[in-house]
Amino acid sequence: MKTELCKAKVSGCCEYAELYGIFLLSRNFSNADIFFFSDRKDITDKTAHLIKSVYGISVDGIMFNGNYALKSDILSVGQIYADFITTEYITDVFSCENCFEAFMRGAFLSAGTITDPQKSFHAEIKTKHENVAISLENMLQSKRLNAHISTRKGYFVVYFKGNESVSDFLALMGASKKALEVIDIALMNDMRNKVNRLQNCENANMDKMVNAAVRQKLAINKLMDCGRFSTLTDELKEAANLRMENPDMSLSGLSKICGLSRSGLNHRLGKLVEIADSIDEIKSTCSCGRKT
Repeated sequence: MKTELCKAKVSGCCEYAELYGIFLLSRNFSNADIFFFSDRKDITDKTAHLIKSVYGISVDGIMFNGNYALKSDILSVGQIYADFITTEYITDVFSCENCFEAFMRGAFLSAGTITDPQKSFHAEIKTKHENVAISLENMLQSKRLNAHISTRKGYFVVYFKGNESVSDFLALMGASKKALEVIDIALMNDMRNKVNRLQNCENANMDKMVNAAVRQKLAINKLMDCGRFSTLTDELKEAANLRMENPDMSLSGLSKICGLSRSGLNHRLGKLVEIADSIDEIKSTCSCGRKT
């Protein structure tokens, strides 16, 4: 996604807005000779391009503590830093309606992360400065983006959760392809979850049906073994024979065979189980009328 953002074309006032976003959220920006570093070369190259375009200053890329850094002479760095620290409010760098988008893109390139949308939907920008986090949250919410602030390990984190919030944020910064990808993944996940829920429901219903059929067959066998089957009504005998002839068939299938309603047949089969259970109840009762 950051590769896509690095390719976004900006010009004029938006170049400064994007550069300001990069420096404001960068981990190391001072008036020293090495003033910016990143773990991505494309972001460092873009920053160098913006510095050249805005200030006419050429900076070199170097490796610094395992990161990509920009190096320039102290005079040039001092010029950029002085310009940077004299800006009182973030909105002071916005000169057109597209500057906010450019600024947020720079801020995210400098200090933003996004989780794998296959696992969750979460995007964030972190800063050491609470006032910066509050300003970002207010500006984003003014654009009707559902941003929030939390703290983590000494950082203030401006974050988005949920596929809609994350995709809106990506689209704002110009990552339209990734925004669409997030939406597609969200739709697929939603469909997958619905299928899983239906499958789980079907499995639960299947287990319930199998357990009921097993209990009915055991009850019918008990009635036959103890001689009670012959005392049943014709309706109950018919239901019993139907179940024994179709031991694995669902209640709906049985009702179609016999012409009874599903609820009517279920009542008869339930009655068979009830009678069989009453046999155990009688056996467990002693002659004095108390249960043993």
